[in-house]
Amino acid sequence: MPPNKTPMATVEWSSLSKVPILMAGNISPSPAIICQFEHGCRNYFIHKKIIVDDQVSLIIGGILDSHVSDWISTECNHLIALSFDMFMINFHTNYLTEDWEEDTLCDLLSMTQGTTTSFWDFAVAVQNKNSLLRVRLSKKVSLKKLNKVVDFCKWFNEVQSCDEGLRVEREEYEGIARDNHVFLLHKSLQHQEIGEKMI
Repeated sequence: MPPNKTPMATVEWSSLSKVPILMAGNISPSPAIICQFEHGCRNYFIHKKIIVDDQVSLIIGGILDSHVSDWISTECNHLIALSFDMFMINFHTNYLTEDWEEDTLCDLLSMTQGTTTSFWDFAVAVQNKNSLLRVRLSKKVSLKKLNKVVDFCKWFNEVQSCDEGLRVEREEYEGIARDNHVFLLHKSLQHQEIGEKMI
């Protein structure tokens, strides 16, 4: 009889004003679960206007997997002192398989539209896979660089530099999200006006 497989982890998130919940389950096969959790956290921070220093301490209670909770309990003081970006780098390193980028890249390169998938659905799936790689590969390179620094002061400066780069990336992400929201709202109002004129 085959051993019971641990079910995949899921993310539950009821509204922008609530912390996303990473439910217990297997995280490692797919970076999409962690990315979904991260995306939810970032939207929560934006919506609630959470300052950088409070971000990690507010979301770690939403991670319900016992393995991750044990790690958080053991490293709590260290983890809550990190920026959210650095916390997520540590989270990826500890709970994703070492070669997940290569596996995701292989999946991306082997994707085909097929005969039953619309072009729209195929294009969205490709963009989703690609976005996992675009953000994470740049962070992993930075983390590998940090792991080679043995002098504390140099390491501290490297972490600070890396964190600053991630802050800039986050600000760009927030700007894109805001611009996209305004664009979609504008489009929606245009369609509404056209519909009212037709009536």
